[in-house]
Amino acid sequence: MKSFFLALFTIGTIAWGHGQQDGFSVLPDTVPEVEQTRSLVKEKRGSIFSGKPGKAALYSLIIPGAGQIYNKSYFRVPFVYAALGGVGYLLVSNSQKYRCYREAYIAKIDGEPLDLDDKCLNLDNGLIQRAEASTLRLARDQYNKRRQTAIIGVALVWVANSIDAFVDAHLKDFDVSEDLSHRKIHIRPDIGRNGLGGTQYGIVVSF
Repeated sequence: MKSFFLALFTIGTIAWGHGQQDGFSVLPDTVPEVEQTRSLVKEKRGSIFSGKPGKAALYSLIIPGAGQIYNKSYFRVPFVYAALGGVGYLLVSNSQKYRCYREAYIAKIDGEPLDLDDKCLNLDNGLIQRAEASTLRLARDQYNKRRQTAIIGVALVWVANSIDAFVDAHLKDFDVSEDLSHRKIHIRPDIGRNGLGGTQYGIVVSF
């Protein structure tokens, strides 16, 4: 009997030891999966200004063309400054004409002599010197509208320059090669019934 109980105790001890080893073997497999899931969640967090495209957009918002230089798309920089130069010229020109007609209109109403520089006096073939108050007011309002439109144009070009840098940075990593060898194309014949009860044959192509 002692030998029987001793053998039974030995078998139970060995079985308990194997159970403990099996229990510990599960833990290393589950812990990395949880940590990997957490790391994937952390990588998804961020803003549009994180990473290469975001930096390019931010640089162009601060200095026009800086994002294009950051993307090494140097040929785009002249177009950016040409667009800004065009709307910038309209803004400066219309602002100057608006100021001239506004001061001339105020002087005309107050009955005072025009105290303007030569650019204002020679504006529109000297119209500012001989025009009535109503004409000066209409010209002032017209150039004021053009000035406001130019301000909007500068803002739009500035933002468009940032968007261009953002999109260009995205397209830098986009695969535009014509090599389709790495793509799997499946072609198989297909036999089915049509709407009239007859048999129709075809080929199914899937990518």
